[in-house]
This record gives sequence, C-alpha cells and structure tokens, in this order.
Amino acid sequence: MTAALVAATTCAAHAQEDDEERQFVVAQFKGWTGIVLHCLPNAANTVVRDAICQSATSEFNYLAENSQIPHRVSDGEDMFRMTVNSRSLGVPLILELDTSATSSRNGPIAVHVRLAAEKFYSTAVEQDAKPGEPEASPRGGDLVFWERTTIGAGVGDQQVARDIAPYVNDSIKVFFSQFLKGWRSK
Repeated sequence: MTAALVAATTCAAHAQEDDEERQFVVAQFKGWTGIVLHCLPNAANTVVRDAICQSATSEFNYLAENSQIPHRVSDGEDMFRMTVNSRSLGVPLILELDTSATSSRNGPIAVHVRLAAEKFYSTAVEQDAKPGEPEASPRGGDLVFWERTTIGAGVGDQQVARDIAPYVNDSIKVFFSQFLKGWRSK
C-alpha cells in the first residue's frame, strides 16, 4: 500500500513538472509571426559551413512549409540586412545557425555547430526585479529561447559535413517540436 502511494505521488509530481514545462515552452514560443533561419558566415572553412547550411536549409524549409509557418532563410546577409528583409514576416524568431569549422589540408577537421532560437532586445528588464537590482535596469542583447550544440571531427571537408549534417537536422526537428507547441496555441 505504501509503495502504491509513493508511486502515485511520484507520478503526480512528474505530471505537474511536465505541465509546468509545457506551459513554459508554450509561453516562450507563443505569438511569433514566423521563423528566420540565419546561417552565419565562417571564414575558416566555408566548404563545411556551406554544406551544413544547405542541408539545414532543406530541413528547415520542409518543416516550416509542412507546419504552415511563415519563414525565410538568410544566408550570407549581415544582421542588419537579415532584420530588414525579415520584416515581411512581422515579428519572427531568429533561428541562428553558427558553424565553426577548422581548416586543414590533410589532417583532421573539428566542427562546432550552435543552433539557437533568439531575438535581440534593446531594453530588456526582468519583470519581477525590485528597484535597484541589476535586473531592473534596461539592458540590450540577444535573448536565447532555445539552443543546442553539435560537435564533431573527422577528415575531409565534405565527409565531415555529410557526417554532422544529420545531427544538425535532428536539432532543427527538436526545435520545431518545441516551437509548434507555442505556435499552435495562438
């Protein structure tokens, strides 16, 4: 009897945590009018960066179109141009793809890919902050709503890009699964 009571209490606690997490995710992604995939440039290894961006773009477009989410891809645009060109979507969330890859003629190549859903705020303030606390003073910067990192290494630019791209695409799928919770609750 005690074991059943403990199990029921544990299940109820997990259900409450799951519900709170779901509500948090919905609040994070509710209200955005679209998504922009922004592939950042990388001068060290453009071959790996371009291949990963191209693969991610295909996955991103497929998921956005099937979810009927307004979207666009920004590849090679600086932040200002990307922001101006994205205004047609209203107030989109930026899904930034930052690929850092080393360059090597015959040796191993290391790759770090950061995928982050973020938005720049010029005067962010913590709502619950008390006057005088640092969080009460307006601050500017990127607010990260979601992020995931993928790291890999190997030999050969094309081979490394082919090996890591599916993991980056899986991260894009995870992002969409979270984003859709808020998108659908409009």
